[in-house]
Amino acid sequence: LVEQLLAVGDGQVAEITGLSYDGSTLSIAASSTNSQYVSTFVTNLTRLDLFSSITYDGYSLSDSVYTYTVNAVFKPAETTATDADGNPVETTTEVVQ
Repeated sequence: LVEQLLAVGDGQVAEITGLSYDGSTLSIAASSTNSQYVSTFVTNLTRLDLFSSITYDGYSLSDSVYTYTVNAVFKPAETTATDADGNPVETTTEVVQ
């Protein structure tokens, strides 16, 4: 995943400075030398198709470096029940009242 995140910047993210994960949301702290790279990073992150929502609250500028944090909520995992050979099997859920 980290390699995918680095590739998302197309060389335009100077540095991913931090990653944190709370079980559903990945927070990515990053920096770049051009403010346009912030929106490019968010757009390309969306193209990974791993997240149900992506937000960021803008960026700050200090010493000619833009820093920002992007919060990306992972899509729920889709799972398929399989038999011992790894073949998909039909499942049913019984509701007990």
